[in-house]
Amino acid sequence: MKRLNHSRCRISDCAYVVAISLGLNILGSQAVTYLQLPAFLDSTGTILAAVLLGPLFGSLVGLLTNLIEGFFIYSGLYYFAIVNILIGLVTGVIFKKYPFNVKYVVITTIILALIGTIVGNIIAYYLFGGITGSPIDDITIYLVSSGMSVYNAVFVSGFIINLFDKIISFVLVFVIIGFFQKYVDKCYLNIKFDDKTN
Repeated sequence: MKRLNHSRCRISDCAYVVAISLGLNILGSQAVTYLQLPAFLDSTGTILAAVLLGPLFGSLVGLLTNLIEGFFIYSGLYYFAIVNILIGLVTGVIFKKYPFNVKYVVITTIILALIGTIVGNIIAYYLFGGITGSPIDDITIYLVSSGMSVYNAVFVSGFIINLFDKIISFVLVFVIIGFFQKYVDKCYLNIKFDDKTN
């Protein structure tokens, strides 16, 4: 799948994608909080914007997501903005160069899970003692009670949740991009699946 050639699109088209992406991140985050799901879902929109518009817009969506949620919901989310920014940056760079297909989605999913785990866990461990008030804490507490050190427990639980989270996010992005192909302005029709899926 080719990345959106946003130079051919109106500024308003890019603004729509950014707005929709922000909404996805915030709604996903709140759904996780309300349902106590073992995921984050606060970067689905970041990934979407990065795939469609590139690393700059992906990073912008990631930053705005954490600034908005940090201001209105929980100030601790400010500290994790760097994670969402990196997700947008790395995703955008990868799919600017490579096609959006199963092979590169799997590779990117693993890379993003590692980024979220390493950067996010450093923040969680040193600023919050490994406990951030999210469903991931249940896994961390279980691992610690089983004899694992706090640092290792935070890393393991973080990787499991991040991997699961990014798998869900990319599935949603596939579905949403399919929707874009059918219903939005013609400039979005540049987004096509390659004949090869790997």
